[in-house]
Amino acid sequence: MRTILVIGSTVRRANYKLEEIYDSLNKDEIKSYWKSKNGSNIIMLDGTQYKVFGFNEYTRGIRWDCAYIDKNLSLDLLDRVVFPMAKYTTEIQWF
Repeated sequence: MRTILVIGSTVRRANYKLEEIYDSLNKDEIKSYWKSKNGSNIIMLDGTQYKVFGFNEYTRGIRWDCAYIDKNLSLDLLDRVVFPMAKYTTEIQWF
């Protein structure tokens, strides 16, 4: 199972990016998709999870395989919080 985070400077920005990802996915491979103003989630049939993550300096502890990261996050926040949570085989895409 892969965990793919959508890390935004705000939950709203991350939710918007997740909607773009949802639109690009094959709908036959999606098990569930729910949206919330506090964070959305997509679960694929193969177990892959896409999770929205509104980030701040107190958020830690979720390990991830791939992330879509908002370019508006500060370098300090990336260095102290985001990158330490990454697994060794992490892929990153910026939005």
